[in-house]
Order: sequence, then structure tokens, then C-alpha cells
Amino acid sequence: MALSLVLGMWSCGLSAQVEPMGTKSYGPLVVGGEDADKRTSTYMVALLREGLDFPGGFLCGATVVADGWVLTAAHCLYDGECNLRKFTTLYAISGYAQLKPGLPKLNATAVRPHSGFQCMPVGEQTAAVRSGKPIPMGNDIGLVRVAGGRLSQPALFIPTDSAAAAVAPLIASGWGTLGNSGAPSSELQSVNLTAVAQNVCDQAWAPSSLAADQLCIGAPAQSPARGICSGDSGGPLVGTLGSNRFQAGIVSLGHLVCSNVDRPSMFTNVMVHRAWIEGVIGQGRLPVVTVGCTPADIAAWRC
Repeated sequence: MALSLVLGMWSCGLSAQVEPMGTKSYGPLVVGGEDADKRTSTYMVALLREGLDFPGGFLCGATVVADGWVLTAAHCLYDGECNLRKFTTLYAISGYAQLKPGLPKLNATAVRPHSGFQCMPVGEQTAAVRSGKPIPMGNDIGLVRVAGGRLSQPALFIPTDSAAAAVAPLIASGWGTLGNSGAPSSELQSVNLTAVAQNVCDQAWAPSSLAADQLCIGAPAQSPARGICSGDSGGPLVGTLGSNRFQAGIVSLGHLVCSNVDRPSMFTNVMVHRAWIEGVIGQGRLPVVTVGCTPADIAAWRC
């Protein structure tokens, strides 16, 4: 899987991969990535443009976080010129590891990007990075309401304990490209990544100022180059606590060239935005887990 960030910025997953980012392990073909397991497909969602099937209509990854709602990156909800996508132009495919034309679709009924997200047109963003100028950072999170979307069982939790982000390994998943160019992968891919010291990202992404809601994520030490690639944007960064899986992050920013892993990737810290998510979808609708939860607690939805 070629998890690298193309444009590091906000390349959602167009078939030409010119807008958001994604997740896979770098090439020439596939390094360190592999087909995602069956459980991953139960909470993964693909966002597509209405009127177009896979692969031409593919935009971004997402996850089911509550009945009727999927979580993605805010930049996935804007086009390359920063026009907010209307819900009537989007639909979702949920519960499939392999994408292909003709799968059942779930119609979007609302889009809710975080109000603090600062969209920057793709062309300007690319030019800024190439010339060493700062780009906006933070609040790259959004929600899409979808008709008929259902929470997977077992559910993907949003933890309330900040220690969860230090769990290793963390697994990024998506249908992004497996190299520097080409169409999205039809097979859902996953790759093991790990948290990197924040000061490393501070230096790597300078002169841009990192936001408090960003996670610095890279490949484990002594491992082959690996990361996210164009089209993986919006997909999850997932950890495991016991038998439970939790979403720590959302694919946000990466390198200009997938095969050139010159800096760690940036993921939106989902835990920081739990209150915002509940403010949109309603209180009490998120299944959550903390490090101290027992299986009985989780089964009873006490934490």
C-alpha cells in the first residue's frame, strides 16, 4: 500500500489524485502495506461524487462513527478551488473492502466541515509548499450525514484517554494510490505506522505552524519507507486496546511525492474533536473506549 501524502495537503481522492491525501506504503510498487483485514472494511467508507462510479468518482476515505454519520477530513468536503461540496453531489459506499462499479450507495444528506478549517486552493497550496511558504493547519475534520449508514459491530470507538494515541502500532487504511500516480486502489489497504515526536514535525513542516489537534505520524524505526498517498485522505488511523479498536486520527497532510518520504505525515487528532463531533451528531451517540475500560464496561456502553 502506498501510504504517502501527495501534496501533503488536501488532495481528496480524485481519480487523478490532485486534491486530498491518502494512505499506503511507498513504491516502486508496494512497500510495507498489505490488504486490510475483514474487520477494517466494516467501519470504512468511501466517499464518491454523485453521477460517477468507482474509480472515476472516488474522493476520499471515511469511517462510520454513529448511525447515519461518517467522519472524514474537512478538505474532502471542498473542491480544488475551495468551494464547499453540496451534499447532493456526494454519496458513500460502506462495508466493502473491494471497490468496484455497481456497489450499493448511501446518499449524503448533509455535509459539516469544521468551521475552523481554513481551505486553501490546491494550486496555491502546492506552490506555497514548493516555495517554502506556510500553509494553514488544523481543524481538518468533517462529518457527512448519510441515509442508511449503520455503526459497525463491533464498533470503532473514539477514545477519551489521550494515552491512546501512544499505542503502537497505529494502522492507517484507505483506497489511495499505490505510488506517485494512477487510479485509486480497488482493494482496501492498511499499513503500520507509529507516533513521532511533535518537535520532529515542527521542524519538518516549518515555516507552517502546527495546530494543537495534529498528530505527527511516521513509519516505525528500521522499517521500510511507508506512509499515506493521494486518495487516502479522510481515512482513519486506528489503534487497538484489548479486543477493541479506536480511531486516533484522520489522514490530513503528507509529502509532495508519495515515494519521497521526506517528513512525517500529519493526522487530525480525533479525540480533541470529540465534543465538536457530538455537537453535530447529538450527545450520547458516540461509542467510546478508554484505556481502563473492561469488556463488560464496553458491552454496557459505560465507556
